[in-house]
Amino acid sequence: MQMGLPQGALRPTLGHSLENADVIRQALGALGAHDLDPTGTDALAAWLSAFKHHWPTAFAEMLGEVGESTLNLLLPKVALNRYLKLRRIAIANLANLL
Repeated sequence: MQMGLPQGALRPTLGHSLENADVIRQALGALGAHDLDPTGTDALAAWLSAFKHHWPTAFAEMLGEVGESTLNLLLPKVALNRYLKLRRIAIANLANLL
């Protein structure tokens, strides 16, 4: 959640940042390797999608191929309405972090 993942309502992210790309990529790789529950799938896909769409250069630099492959793996599994709501929250969260 410190990375801005949308877990429910908008949460304050001020004071946090996305500085350690290696740790974030490792965490993302670990999450992508497991079968997430539907809520986790929607939240992670929403975060990745928002990050890629609104900050493509930062997404590529920070997450690279791990981000792309995880997003491609998760998108076919999302519940569209929940995913869209969580994506809006992810955008707001990421705006404070990037």
